[in-house]
Amino acid sequence: MVSAGGTFELGFFSLHYPPKHYLGIWYKKINPIKVVWVANRVSPLTDSSGTLKITRQGSLILLDGNGSEIWSSNSSIPSRYPVAQLLDSGNLVVRDLGNTGSGNFLWQSFDYPTDTFLAGMKLRRNRITGFDHYLTSWKSVDDPSPGNFSFQVDPNGFPQILLKQGSTVKSRLGPWIGVRNGGVPNLNPNLKYTFEFILTEQEMYCHYQFLNRSAIFRLYLNPDGLVQRFTWVDQTQNWVLYLVGPSDVCDLYAYCGAYASCNINMSLVCKCLNYQKSHKIGVP
Repeated sequence: MVSAGGTFELGFFSLHYPPKHYLGIWYKKINPIKVVWVANRVSPLTDSSGTLKITRQGSLILLDGNGSEIWSSNSSIPSRYPVAQLLDSGNLVVRDLGNTGSGNFLWQSFDYPTDTFLAGMKLRRNRITGFDHYLTSWKSVDDPSPGNFSFQVDPNGFPQILLKQGSTVKSRLGPWIGVRNGGVPNLNPNLKYTFEFILTEQEMYCHYQFLNRSAIFRLYLNPDGLVQRFTWVDQTQNWVLYLVGPSDVCDLYAYCGAYASCNINMSLVCKCLNYQKSHKIGVP
């Protein structure tokens, strides 16, 4: 399945040897393929005879060669005439035939991100149900099952985004200050995209939108716990790394403790705020 503008493609891809097969979404015109979403990341097909179907109730189901269910979208909203569509945003949606409104999806893959944050997707906390939508790294570059790292909004206190390793906070972007996160001073407003935090009684979320619709870039949580933002350059046919975090030890949460400052450009990286003592990298 290809999106209307030819930007994204839904299909099967293989990893490992012996191969395991997955249903995923990737950029149609970019090689090698860069997978941005995986349906059955915890339940790979062991052969190449998988089939994707849509039920009369509006659920997508993935069947193996024996007809056994491997994965399901489990749509809970009834529909008379459900159809599946891949949008040019990379969002796989199920909707009622004839109902094209963006707020009327019966189900959408953007509510279940894997390791890639695309424009229009939301990292969010539903304040009514407590359900979180967040990125989870792959276990390794050839294993899309959930890894050790997550990238998610923090529902406590001022709105911010946390990078976590398991249940431990590894890094944070700092509180939202209206135009950017306070911990990322070099991430200023620009002419390519907008980024914002939204808080309502029902939810809190962050998202970004393109100002230049021809631009292609993605935020990616890699298996090593690095958040990387890539931009695609047509002239060179390459992904260019634009931002990465944590970029150094000073980006690590509480690296210098509660009462110290961190300066990566100093020989003694950590320095107590009362300036009475300091210590070298890795020495408490």
